[in-house]
Amino acid sequence: MHVMVKEDLVAHKLVAMHERIGKTNRDIFDVWFFFDNKWAVNTNIVELRTYMSYKEFLQVCISDIEKMSNRSILSGIG
Repeated sequence: MHVMVKEDLVAHKLVAMHERIGKTNRDIFDVWFFFDNKWAVNTNIVELRTYMSYKEFLQVCISDIEKMSNRSILSGIG
């Protein structure tokens, strides 16, 4: 069942990862999977939800992930 186009799904998952960083680390894996498979991102959604440019938002996400402990980054993945 298709409920959302890939580009929109990736955009919402990126924002969810940022909002829930450290709480639901599966978002980090999901985002990695999307980027590794070269899925496009609807940058307009990211910018509307975060009030940042897409580039600024990615820099914030990178900074957030770099602050995480390597021992716990994959906690909860299963």
